[in-house]
Amino acid sequence: MKKKVSKKEKEEVKPFRVWDELAEMDILIEYMRRFVDSNINTSPDLYPTMIEALYANSTEIIPEVEQYYGEKLHFSLNFFLDKIALCQNPKQ
Repeated sequence: MKKKVSKKEKEEVKPFRVWDELAEMDILIEYMRRFVDSNINTSPDLYPTMIEALYANSTEIIPEVEQYYGEKLHFSLNFFLDKIALCQNPKQ
C-alpha cells in the first residue's frame, strides 16, 4: 500500500540543480563571468536559469542579477506603456 504524501511534503521536494549548489558557495558568478558569455548562444535557457539560482541562493548583491531583472522590468513597462497608448488615443 502506498504512503499518502501530504501537500507540504510535496512542496519541500525540489530537484537538485548544480547551479543552486554553486550559487550557495558563491562560485557561480565567477563561472558565469569566465565561461558563460562564450557559450550563451548554444543554450538560450542557460543564462536565465543561472540568474535565478544566483537570485535565490547568493549571499551577496550581484550587479549582473540586478541588471538582468532591471532589463526585464524595463521591457515590461515599455510593453505596458505601448499598450495603454492605444487607449489614450482612441482615434488611431
